Amino acid sequence: MQEKSNILKFVFFGPQNTGKTTLCEKIARYFNVDYVPEFSRIYAESNKVLSYNTVLPIANGQLKLEEDAINNANKLLFFDTNLLETLIYSNLYYNKVPKELEQMVEKQNYTLYFLPYIDVCWQEDSIRDLPTQREEHYNLFKAELEKRNLPFIELKGTFEERINKATKEVKRILKQSEI
Repeated sequence: MQEKSNILKFVFFGPQNTGKTTLCEKIARYFNVDYVPEFSRIYAESNKVLSYNTVLPIANGQLKLEEDAINNANKLLFFDTNLLETLIYSNLYYNKVPKELEQMVEKQNYTLYFLPYIDVCWQEDSIRDLPTQREEHYNLFKAELEKRNLPFIELKGTFEERINKATKEVKRILKQSEI
């Protein structure tokens, strides 16, 4: 269970192939801090078959990565996804969500969500599989943030524009937290 902490936590959240991993890695490197990778990608790339029965093991793996990183973080941490994203994909792919996952999501808290827009070219790989539903999925992710009243900023444009906007926002929040 992710407990509240004094760590500022920024999560890159949204549909497939919007640059979340690249943005997360570059911004973490800019601030010289760690980031939490996406456990579902690690899991899927190990040639494991994804199914409804793997949703909770994936969620638990993600939660473990997050908890370990939070325990070792100083002031700032970036996340290349979170359990809310796992919940959305469980619903998208299997039309159901484990009750335990719902409960896990309710206990999580982040300083800010970055929601990258779909205005980047689709990059094919062995994991991504829904290139024709990008706008629908983007709207679904955005609606979920709004429904849950979670703080977020949309990132649009080139990677440089996205990085500049996200970096500026992190600096603003860091400055506020020092007051």
